[in-house]
Amino acid sequence: MPSVASTVTSQASITATSTPSTTTASTTTASTTTAVPETVPSDLAAFGTETITVGGEEWLVAVADTPDERFQGLRRVADLGALDGMIFVYDSERESSFTMRTVPIPLDIGFFDAAGALFDTVSMEPCGDRSDCPSYFASGPFRFAIERAAGGWEAVPIGAQLVR
Repeated sequence: MPSVASTVTSQASITATSTPSTTTASTTTASTTTAVPETVPSDLAAFGTETITVGGEEWLVAVADTPDERFQGLRRVADLGALDGMIFVYDSERESSFTMRTVPIPLDIGFFDAAGALFDTVSMEPCGDRSDCPSYFASGPFRFAIERAAGGWEAVPIGAQLVR
């Protein structure tokens, strides 16, 4: 599907607190350590989670911040359970693509620059296990990306700020 970038310019606040995937792990952020909620699908239990606030709404997201986790993403995940999505965290801005190969549910993705500002959203459709799945790109370099169920970015304005 084509990019569905919004032209809205108002700001929304996004704040994050980290929660590792087990109660014995620790984080380097100033946040509370708790266990993964039982309603997180077993496919995603190995990922850490964060509760983020976006425009006054709290979202619980899985965290993909290693190359292996980013590669795995939401592949073969048909139900997000209690999760509102997954955040992909990179060490620096990059230009790369996302694919929906083996992702069985439609997703929307929001892209954030190094300063943490949302600058683009894209709708993505499942394509099964085909080798010719389309690639989905942001309109520029990004440092963070958040995948949500289809329609998940409709109420979030471009320019919304990610605070971690």
